[in-house]
Amino acid sequence: MTKSRSDVGKDYYRSPKGQENHRKHYPNNREKSKQIRRRRRVEVVTKLGGKCSNPACQWLNADGSRGCTDARCLQVDHVLGGGNQERKQGLIGYKLYKDVLTDETGKYQLLCANCNWIKKTTNHENWFD
Repeated sequence: MTKSRSDVGKDYYRSPKGQENHRKHYPNNREKSKQIRRRRRVEVVTKLGGKCSNPACQWLNADGSRGCTDARCLQVDHVLGGGNQERKQGLIGYKLYKDVLTDETGKYQLLCANCNWIKKTTNHENWFD
């Protein structure tokens, strides 16, 4: 029986050479990946308007305006739902941000966490379906 490609990879990472390589390169790549992910998120938030797109959002900003602008609370949302199917296909994190930046159809919107959960419960958008 031949080993699958993933089994061969696992054997390499379990070997002393693979572990040494991991120790040497992982910390640098990890920090670089974090920086790229953060920069990509800022680009996504900027492209989608930088505030909650729900007109009924009750978040009150420091300047007195309505609609959350705090990037820590903002989440990418699929306008018509269907995000669960994309997650199952592996469209998460960096890949999702890349898709949002290249999208021209208006498939995504930016919602604050509260508005996103209200939309999910109102429209019965469950992770389990």
